[in-house]
Amino acid sequence: MQFHCKDETNLEFLNDVALPSNIGVNFIVTQDNTGLVTITPFAEGATSFDIDFGDGSESENFANGESTQHVYPEGNYTVGVVATNLIGESAEITQELVISFQAPRNLEVSIENDVAVSRKVNITATAEFAATFEFYSGEDGIVQPVATGNIGDEISYDYAAPGIYAVKVVAKGGAIETTEYTEDFEVTEILAPITRAPSPPGRSPEDVISMYSDQYQQTTVDSYTTSWSVVALQEEVAIEGNQTLVYRDLAYAGIITEAAPINAAAMEMVQEVRRQFKEIPGILEGKGKPEYAKCVDISTKAALKEMLLPGLITIITPIFIGLLFGAEPLGGYMAGVCVSGVMWAIFQNNAGGAWDNAKKSFEAGVEIDGEMTFKGSEAHKAAVTGDTVGDPFKDTSGPSMNILIKLTCLIGLVMAPLLGDGHSSDVVHVEVQMERTDEGMAKGTLTVVTDQDGQEVEQVKVFEGTATEVQEAITTAEGELGVTK
Repeated sequence: MQFHCKDETNLEFLNDVALPSNIGVNFIVTQDNTGLVTITPFAEGATSFDIDFGDGSESENFANGESTQHVYPEGNYTVGVVATNLIGESAEITQELVISFQAPRNLEVSIENDVAVSRKVNITATAEFAATFEFYSGEDGIVQPVATGNIGDEISYDYAAPGIYAVKVVAKGGAIETTEYTEDFEVTEILAPITRAPSPPGRSPEDVISMYSDQYQQTTVDSYTTSWSVVALQEEVAIEGNQTLVYRDLAYAGIITEAAPINAAAMEMVQEVRRQFKEIPGILEGKGKPEYAKCVDISTKAALKEMLLPGLITIITPIFIGLLFGAEPLGGYMAGVCVSGVMWAIFQNNAGGAWDNAKKSFEAGVEIDGEMTFKGSEAHKAAVTGDTVGDPFKDTSGPSMNILIKLTCLIGLVMAPLLGDGHSSDVVHVEVQMERTDEGMAKGTLTVVTDQDGQEVEQVKVFEGTATEVQEAITTAEGELGVTK
């Protein structure tokens, strides 16, 4: 049996090895007046370290991730750290170290909320005769101290929740005795952008899209490719009886822009849900009760605001048609609204119900091309998308046609009297004269005097024929002229 090994001589990847960066060193001074210090260097891209202890003793080399110990007499020292990468390139820093067997004094502590990161606190401590300091966060159930650092350096800590905490900073040196600083500190949460976005370097503001700043002009962009993928398997959990899919490790790339602005109510709802998740413990586990009323309030206000324009169109359109074109076009418009509105309402009700029933059918199991398809399949996912549109179709949009028809016709009927000829008349005097002619025929004269807008108007009609024919014609004319007996 023979084994062959491929000779790999391509070492071009070594050209991409970066110089060590973010080099630092942590000191832990034993508090027993012995001067024993544990030294732990760290860096990105380093494989080994050389430590110059700063007291004239021989330097020491060891691998990344290891520590070394050294005994110092009292004094101030400058410790040198040289970090070396895989190909032998190195970078170095120096760090001051104070070894004193006296208790630290003149301790000064600075604790501030981070200006950009919510619930993040930055701590700095300086003191004479101190080498390191520890930070105690004041949180219950948390192992303390939560952070340590070299004296004079800045360390940071992220709190789980905002609030007022009894924090403590302990300065340590080579002595057994320590010095403490305590304070009731308020940890804050950033709820809004704190600064406007800066001007982009080397490009015009018109070429920049920003969701958070009015400093830039919105540019016309049709679409950036957007893709979602589920890396890990999804799971289904029950939240207060509702089956909810939980996705993990979502991969996202790109954005989509719209030609018209998107209603901000959706983002306001997202922010409200996030706030409740943070401030109300146990919601995801089904133990905490969400504040449903606030979410309903956001949706209701947004819906009322969005209904202003459709409502105004419904009211103004019949008024506009009636005043501009007259009664007949208004009647045609009202008839068209009734007919098309009924057809559209029936369509939306049936279509929405069909989409809803399709989703429920897949949950029970549907046979497609001889194969049973159940909940969770691609067909079921497509049906869920359809049901997302179908529910408002049959429950809100369809029934709203009833309101549209009623409101349109109500406005039209209310203004109908205004679209007449604008005249009113009352009968003031009626006179009928009958005469016989020489041929034995009859002649009738009907005189009607009416009051039209304050003016008397006389109308005279003459009829000839037999007596019966003349009497019938006079009776018909009286009816036409509005004469009542």
